[in-house]
Amino acid sequence: MRLIYYAIGGGLGHLVRAKAFLQMTGLTAQTTVLTNSEFADDPRIVDGLNILAVPNSLQENAADFRAWLIGQIEKLNAECICIDVFPAGILGELCDLPDSLGVEFWHIARLLRWDQYAPLICGSAPRYTRVWRLEPLHPTHQQFLEAHCDHIEDIELIDAPMPEPIECADPFWLIVHSGPTSEVAEIIAYAAEIRSIENREIELCVASKQPPGKLPAATRILDVFPAQIYFAAAERIFSAAGFNMMRQMRAYRQKHVVLPMPRRYDDQFERARRCHIAQ
Repeated sequence: MRLIYYAIGGGLGHLVRAKAFLQMTGLTAQTTVLTNSEFADDPRIVDGLNILAVPNSLQENAADFRAWLIGQIEKLNAECICIDVFPAGILGELCDLPDSLGVEFWHIARLLRWDQYAPLICGSAPRYTRVWRLEPLHPTHQQFLEAHCDHIEDIELIDAPMPEPIECADPFWLIVHSGPTSEVAEIIAYAAEIRSIENREIELCVASKQPPGKLPAATRILDVFPAQIYFAAAERIFSAAGFNMMRQMRAYRQKHVVLPMPRRYDDQFERARRCHIAQ
């Protein structure tokens, strides 16, 4: 099957999900991954993926993006397109696609602030033959998918095999956040404040592609991917509440400190709330 995986959206999460899903389904080799991620040039992240970068000029205009996407579907002779997160596209550009495309639609569903996203759906959204649900959705989001899909099933993503975990002789606190820089700085500042309150002399290690230039004392940057190799050794782990991070931290909840960040569509605060209840 010739597949297009639509991994459009900021940050690292869409690419991480794409890699995990394609590895689990054995579809990596025959898939082209569409992305606008600034991290798509890092071979540690996209190793094994066939990447097609979406031109920046298309990312504000739904009609232009739709026309470009139709052209890529035809050029790649795709049989199926798998849409990550946004059931009508990040701009609503997947509405009113021509039936003549003749492609099957799949969807990977993750928690959305549905009241913010739904106004983008202006026209006929794709009908999906399969939807994989990564986590419980808001009721109105769930109802939309039930009306636009033949089959919905839950899925637990499994990452590709990791390198050996890091062993560290000295204790450290780990900060994990892909960006933006201002948010990385906010999480670092919070961890440093906790360190001061607790009167701890412990190093802060920051795993980020977009770290701030100014760091507190006893703080260093880790140029590492995947950051999971440090999870077991870390005494405490600070992060935002993105889907992939929260999924990867389930085995380490007792030492995880979550600072949800505001997003236009991702409901990190609801995800963090659910994690708190689960603890």
